[in-house]
Amino acid sequence: MILEFENKNFKIGQSLYIQIPLFCNPSLIIPDWCWDMVEDYYTTTEYNIPLSNTLDDVNSWMIDCFNVIKEEMIHINTYRNKKDGNN
Repeated sequence: MILEFENKNFKIGQSLYIQIPLFCNPSLIIPDWCWDMVEDYYTTTEYNIPLSNTLDDVNSWMIDCFNVIKEEMIHINTYRNKKDGNN
């Protein structure tokens, strides 16, 4: 499953997005902190809420997580658009 991204040019996140629901319940294997981080990402980006009062106070780990989430969302949306014929 995971190695499929090498053969079909899928990103790891895209491969997991497509295949995990086929054999398990994602909420059972994805830790709560990941769901919380995705929720924080959505809330922050959707409502334009700053992560901190100043750039110096921003948690770098949170920024790293947000960057990964953003990149994976781009890949998933690209996949959905191609699948649905919305190139």
